[in-house]
Amino acid sequence: MSTSESERPPHGFENDLHHLSGDPLDIPEDFSADDLAFALELDDLFDVRKEEAPPYFAQTLLESNDPRFQSVEAEFEKKTSARVFRRLHLRRRLFRSSVAPWQPFRSVLPARRSIRVALVTMMLLLALSVVFTAPSFASGLSILLAGPHSGVLQVHTYPTGLATTAHASTSQPGNRHLRAAHSMSLIQAQQLLHFSLQWPDPDAVPASYTLNTIYLYNRANQSWADGPIVELDYGYSFHGINPGAVGHIAICEFKPVGKILQMVQLGSAHELAIDARGNATAIYVDGRWTSINKSVTWSSSAGSELIYEKDGVIFWIVGSQGGKATSQVLSNIASSLTPMDVVYAMRMGHVMNTVLQSQNAVPDSLVGDVIYLNNPDNPDGPMLKVVGADGAAI
Repeated sequence: MSTSESERPPHGFENDLHHLSGDPLDIPEDFSADDLAFALELDDLFDVRKEEAPPYFAQTLLESNDPRFQSVEAEFEKKTSARVFRRLHLRRRLFRSSVAPWQPFRSVLPARRSIRVALVTMMLLLALSVVFTAPSFASGLSILLAGPHSGVLQVHTYPTGLATTAHASTSQPGNRHLRAAHSMSLIQAQQLLHFSLQWPDPDAVPASYTLNTIYLYNRANQSWADGPIVELDYGYSFHGINPGAVGHIAICEFKPVGKILQMVQLGSAHELAIDARGNATAIYVDGRWTSINKSVTWSSSAGSELIYEKDGVIFWIVGSQGGKATSQVLSNIASSLTPMDVVYAMRMGHVMNTVLQSQNAVPDSLVGDVIYLNNPDNPDGPMLKVVGADGAAI
């Protein structure tokens, strides 16, 4: 079939392409004007008769997908040389010597000089580090990390500019039933969470503690919690005393947004290994901030807390004043946390099925804590915030 008028080459174009081949019939008949122009441009750039071929010319003419015609891998010559020496059992030098054998003494002086320069540089770096970090240590600023997104920020005194009305020495577990809006099943609560619910081994929890309620907080401040917060509330009972009347242990689980550090008093926190091999560590905090006559101070007898991070989920295990929430108890609880198969546990009757959705934004056990937020997506940048106090941030 003949080409259309628009695809035919202009008059005289065949004469311009006669030098592409000794035989004009070598030019395909179905070449359009653009194909002929492109062929002419290639002929001006490359001369195949003089073996001046375009890149990958042979691969294009042959089979482009055939591995035999592909480009060789990087450092093909060095690999081939090493393979030949290895097959012939010949010795070869892996690294070139920069010093000639007749110049041994000349090479010693530069080496000694480089060592001296390195030592002087290290001394200068240490001096500059002391100069620039001395104010931070003098002000009592120290950071302990429990994971990539959690830890504590230790300071000497409570910072100014934060609200103090949200602080209390301990929360009142007996009034917690007043905050519940409605109940849901454990499966429904798990579907709302952005992580798998973790559950402690029953043997890790002291025998005097029983699980009273599971709370869900889906109105959490999105500046530091990715989705809802779940809290497992264990009450302490002894000799007929109602559960929770003496003390309680709360396991708060949430997925963080950015990095969250709790602000505590200097010297009140330390690292704690929660397994025998020391592969996992947590931060144990002794005490919390308390408000007395509008003055906020640190009270070491107000409670205890263990900050632990696992698989991108932060666990704040809080023990109230009284009871038996020692560092060893909280450590045992953290080391025994495992994802719970909600459906299986409910079928076997191992856990309670009711979860109370709270009207509050955060658990009562966290109200009054001061956290340092470092969310990269926050336009205001890092800030300090009082948990449970709206607008209490600097």
